[in-house]
Amino acid sequence: TSLAFEADETGDLEVEMASADDSDTITVTVEEDEPAPAPTPSPRPAPADPTPPDTDEPPAENLIDFEETVDLDVGEDRSTATFDAAAPVDTLTFDIRISGTVTTRSLTAPPTDVGETPGQRTAVTQISVPGVAENLGADLRLRVSDEQLAGEDVDVDDLRPLRFSDGEWEQLPAESVTETDDGVIIETRTPGFTFFGVAAISEPEAVIDAPAEVTEGDEVTLDASGSSDRYGEIVDFEWDVDGETFTGETATVTLDEPGEVTVELTVENDAGETDTAVATID
Repeated sequence: TSLAFEADETGDLEVEMASADDSDTITVTVEEDEPAPAPTPSPRPAPADPTPPDTDEPPAENLIDFEETVDLDVGEDRSTATFDAAAPVDTLTFDIRISGTVTTRSLTAPPTDVGETPGQRTAVTQISVPGVAENLGADLRLRVSDEQLAGEDVDVDDLRPLRFSDGEWEQLPAESVTETDDGVIIETRTPGFTFFGVAAISEPEAVIDAPAEVTEGDEVTLDASGSSDRYGEIVDFEWDVDGETFTGETATVTLDEPGEVTVELTVENDAGETDTAVATID
């Protein structure tokens, strides 16, 4: 087991490692860092990275709806941050002993360089932890209030936790979704810390509009515009017509041989969920 951390101040730093049966302590001396030489200017600036990095910096003040900072409670083998009932996080628990503070911010919308969540967003949160813990896994209990759910036509069982990572939103495992007196608590496990969201996500519904019978040699238009997604949007349509593939909301094919032709449509929504429909043309 190893642990990397960044020392921000000079002086002696005491490091303790403890197991169930034993412990050991060492002293690390942090010396003053020598300033790095100024870089040589380049005649051609490097191209900008199109993917914005994950950030621990607070978003614009007009996006922050609630903010709270608490101290980690260091136990025998874990550390827990417990927040106020109005906070977007209920508790955050690390599997090892870490000291320091944790800040959570409830945002009215994702920052512009992060982008909108897939599905139907109900909450977005930023969590800032000590530098040593930024890439550590932890158990996380996210809170969505009744106020945030008010007016939203969502099923509680469709709520999914999300994490912004490597320039995109990814789904986290929803270990449980529990209704409380003032909202919903969603339990999940996160591998690191940045922006988090809660959105309603479900599978899309694939629908094929095509004639049941045609004459050989006829040109046939296959239409998937009747496909739908309750919370998000469909971003991909893929057709398979007797082994030949097409993409797009509509596809035009010519059926040259008599007999039954199998048409298969697979649609994918903005959360990566898919559905498949099958039709037969004589």
